[in-house]
Amino acid sequence: MNDQSEYDKVKLKLNEKVFTFDDGKWHGENITNDACILLKEKQHLIEENNYLKLKVEVLLNMLAESSAMQQSRDQNK
Repeated sequence: MNDQSEYDKVKLKLNEKVFTFDDGKWHGENITNDACILLKEKQHLIEENNYLKLKVEVLLNMLAESSAMQQSRDQNK
């Protein structure tokens, strides 16, 4: 008899999430929605990180240019 009853499954609730242990594996309910939210947040953080890297690169270029101009002025004195 392969039919499983509800008594053969273990349900666990953690932080408003429900997990079921069935056939040797844990399965989460509504996990796909959470995963989608996390993927969107991850993409947002990647984009923000790229933007900040660009800003740092621009600032370093400005600093290098300013330093070169100052050094040129100091040599001309």
